[in-house]
Amino acid sequence: GRFCRNYTCPPLIGEVDELIDKCNSYTKLVLWQNVYPLEDSFDFEGMMDAQIVHNEMTKNVAQKVYAEFGRENALVLGAGGCSLCEVCAVKTSEPCRFPLDRIASVEAYGMNVSRTAAAADMKYINGVNTVTYFSGCFYR
Repeated sequence: GRFCRNYTCPPLIGEVDELIDKCNSYTKLVLWQNVYPLEDSFDFEGMMDAQIVHNEMTKNVAQKVYAEFGRENALVLGAGGCSLCEVCAVKTSEPCRFPLDRIASVEAYGMNVSRTAAAADMKYINGVNTVTYFSGCFYR
């Protein structure tokens, strides 16, 4: 839904092969998930609220990781595109307002989340009336 409308989404985030290479340049990955209850399988508002909570947690993790490891030694990815700004600067032809704070999604970097979750012995689908969001931290 943010294709060409967010700096952290395709195609503006960059070439997927280069993004995959960047991920592969790290030696470790911590992958985490949060499972949120929904009123029903059509609870779009609940899904969006859950994504906000998940990405706020991811943002807090990113601040701690970058303080500990430095930005050159870590990469934190979240769920969905960056949502720091109500309206992404790309829509007004401006440069990103927060280039050091923005968080792209694991999917934008070419990660197949369902396969990665299975490889990590994590469930991608966690039952009816739930939504699951994933984030990850690559580091050296």
